[in-house]
Amino acid sequence: MIRRAGALARAGRAARLWAWGLLLAGCAAGAGCCCPLYSVHPVPEDLAEACACIAPCGRKHVYTFCVQSADPLDCANLEGVKEYVQALGFPMTWFGHYWHIGHFCKEIVRLHQEDPDAHFVVVGFVNGADPGGKLVDKVGAYGICVDLLVRLDSNLLGKESCRPANAHKVITVVASDSKGKRVPADDDEEMYVASTGPFGPATHSGALELLARELARLAGSVPAVDDVPALPFPRNEPTPRPVPTVKAKHEPDEWDFLEPVSVERRQPLPTMVLPPAAPSQPGKDERRAGR
Repeated sequence: MIRRAGALARAGRAARLWAWGLLLAGCAAGAGCCCPLYSVHPVPEDLAEACACIAPCGRKHVYTFCVQSADPLDCANLEGVKEYVQALGFPMTWFGHYWHIGHFCKEIVRLHQEDPDAHFVVVGFVNGADPGGKLVDKVGAYGICVDLLVRLDSNLLGKESCRPANAHKVITVVASDSKGKRVPADDDEEMYVASTGPFGPATHSGALELLARELARLAGSVPAVDDVPALPFPRNEPTPRPVPTVKAKHEPDEWDFLEPVSVERRQPLPTMVLPPAAPSQPGKDERRAGR
């Protein structure tokens, strides 16, 4: 009996644990959000003003893709980084997971064909896998270069990743208390050590300011010319025929009374009549002859 009572008690505790787990999972699914370990700090006022001084047409030509590694809960809060970039005035910013790399590659190829002034930025959180480098490699197969690749490296496995050949600039942000040791792939790769935990490089204030400066630099390189909307009709319409300035003469007919006639034509002005000449006065010799 005692053993049976103990087994029932353990089964009851296990059932309560399962019930609490299902309840918490249902709450999280109903809320539609996850619980990131790190929060994004507000945008500094001076940095926001500096980005706002850039022409909006230049900021719209900078396309940023934030790719999370094998972390479905997004503990590093990379989606918060996307919202941070959008708050700076860069609306063309997207967030996705590792399985969205194929879709992002198609979007980059499409934008590269439609926008000749496009600048691409890839931000990837490295947690055993390098999703940002994988995306850059896939678009490199189409002959597309990426202006900036930012690796937010938690470095839990301590593996070295090579730099993609089609990336103009690579910045790696490493956590200070990471378990592994990360070294630059070459001399051109910039390293930034963030004093935070393994999942903290994404939301670190120094890393965010570094990303904002690079985005402002790319947006400032775009010519500040407003995008003119395309006309709904083609511009190869026929030119109008020249209108003759002198009216051609025609022979009079019975329908001429229908044509508009000016007042001067209807009532012609009278001709000017010269006044009669004044009689001339006789001279002195003529007066004497008259007497």
